[in-house]
Amino acid sequence: GHLQASYASHGVEFVSLRVSDDSKLLVARKLTGDPHIWSGSVTFQLDLETQDHVDEEFVMPEGVEWREGVSEDDGLTVFLRARGEGMIAEFGMKNPTSCPVELIGFKGEGGQPMKFAIHWETLEGIGMFEKLSSPIVSSHLMSNLRRVQ
Repeated sequence: GHLQASYASHGVEFVSLRVSDDSKLLVARKLTGDPHIWSGSVTFQLDLETQDHVDEEFVMPEGVEWREGVSEDDGLTVFLRARGEGMIAEFGMKNPTSCPVELIGFKGEGGQPMKFAIHWETLEGIGMFEKLSSPIVSSHLMSNLRRVQ
């Protein structure tokens, strides 16, 4: 599916999620890039074999902050955690390297999955990911991206 997320000073960006052919990885690829990680690049991938189903109140790790524009840390209930790697790089996608990340899945109303966050451990930040709210927006985004690529 297609999601939107806060990428700190880069603002809102769009990613596409796909499960690998062997069903072991969840791969997020940037649809819109930024000066550090370009469009089309993998932004993170999660090892689906590390999934841990939980039912716990979210507690912000010490020293970690929500990415810019996100402040939804009150009353969130975690239902899923998974480990993986995220891609970070210097300006111009120089010296790309992977860093540990953790997916944190949050429950919505009625216990249904609502959204998830990625904890970028090296960057000490958490970014919230949400499904695009409208199929029309998603369709428009994809048609514009196809024209650019």
